[in-house]
Amino acid sequence: MKIGFVGAGKVGSALGRDFYQKGIAVSGYFSHDFSHSQAAASLTASQAFSSIAELIHASDIVFLTVNDDAIQTVVKMLMKEPKTCFEKKIIAHTSGVHASNVLQPLDELGAALYAVHPLQAFASVEQALSLLGGTVFSVEGTGLSSIDGEPTALNAAGEGMLNFMAKTSYDFFVIKAEDKARYHAAAVISSNYLVATLDFALSQFEKIGCSKAFAMKALSPLIQGTIDNIDRYGTVEALTGPIARGDVNTIKKHLACLDSEEVSLYRALGRKTLALALAKGLPETTEDQLLNLLKEDYNGKKDS
Repeated sequence: MKIGFVGAGKVGSALGRDFYQKGIAVSGYFSHDFSHSQAAASLTASQAFSSIAELIHASDIVFLTVNDDAIQTVVKMLMKEPKTCFEKKIIAHTSGVHASNVLQPLDELGAALYAVHPLQAFASVEQALSLLGGTVFSVEGTGLSSIDGEPTALNAAGEGMLNFMAKTSYDFFVIKAEDKARYHAAAVISSNYLVATLDFALSQFEKIGCSKAFAMKALSPLIQGTIDNIDRYGTVEALTGPIARGDVNTIKKHLACLDSEEVSLYRALGRKTLALALAKGLPETTEDQLLNLLKEDYNGKKDS
């Protein structure tokens, strides 16, 4: 079984290198920039292909490791190749938000189609390689289902994909096509929105005269402790702070010191936090007071 890649960026290069290190044969890379193909191929003792047709012929599984907007362009390129090129082939993209049906035209050519997404944020090839061992993958596509949480093959194509995932040794789970957008939203909230929320916090430290570097050093133990508590106790029991305690006057002081744009974000996060606090046992009388402060249409005046 040989694995080929269309796209030679961070994800494709890191996956190929990881496969190679695990003894999984990599046929090579095709990219719009041939020098990128050469660089990725040098990491995997494989070939830099000058045409996508050559890559298809040389591969049993082809990963489309391109950005989301480029997937359709690659599909159109593949559709120009003879049908015989795709019989018993697996074509998989690595998009988080798209399901395998974005590759649907290739189904008519006899290919089995999959979405295989690493639930991780990769900043560089080196960093990606260091993270892949602990990264969980979502898999969706032809002949796959999940029974009691366990991946199940419904046909030979699905069995082939599960066998391949077993060879990679990655932890993975099977997802439904209709759930991809919600799954990806969860990933974005956990990663990108976490970055934005932390930047919001760091900006408050800047306003009291601290650098972001110092603020990050100061907040890191708190952040790590919170993540550890979530892992240990779950989100409800890990919740601490003024909303969990029902400290109405503390929230008033926070709202009073923030500017209007910051107040909107604080209130949005506060309303979600309030729901957790209720699950933890916050009295309903206190909930009403806090909810009034955290409503989007609150009168807008800064409370003192």
